[in-house]
Amino acid sequence: MHQFIHFENWTSDLTISTLTSIGLPHDGKVIKVFATEFDPRVEYERPSLLTIPVPDEEFTIAEQFDYGDRGIYTGLNLETGLNRFRLADSGKRMVRALFRFANKPEMGFCQRAMQAQLQDGSWLINHPFEDIDGIRMAENNDRRINSIHLDVFFPESIKALKRIVDLTDGKPYSEVLSAL
Repeated sequence: MHQFIHFENWTSDLTISTLTSIGLPHDGKVIKVFATEFDPRVEYERPSLLTIPVPDEEFTIAEQFDYGDRGIYTGLNLETGLNRFRLADSGKRMVRALFRFANKPEMGFCQRAMQAQLQDGSWLINHPFEDIDGIRMAENNDRRINSIHLDVFFPESIKALKRIVDLTDGKPYSEVLSAL
């Protein structure tokens, strides 16, 4: 099975000023990445919306994710960690799909987040699942499952995303939804 990855533009003065205030580098854009079981092109009646199918099956022992000096996480480690969250099966599938998308070599979102440090020198995230927002909200309330997403804003991450999505007008490669 798979999830449909799609993108929403959440760039606003508030999102940009928040990133600036905590000292995180950004490119003036904030794109949220969501995973859904349904095809959002049909659900939102937006046939030009860019969607990317990404596997959502359990992580396998053969999967490995390298974060340089922060270590290597195996599929077995990740699946064990994911099972510690009190998420419905659909939430776990979303997390797996978003994680796999964020760790694609051509994207590298999670690798960059694992290397990012805050102004005080502490790590932005301590575990690769922390790159995925909304897990805790969904864990405490199944109705918040759609809160699970990735935030893409690092300049290099936006550059990688621009290779598949036109972020200036949301078209050609395909459409990006504006924040709902």
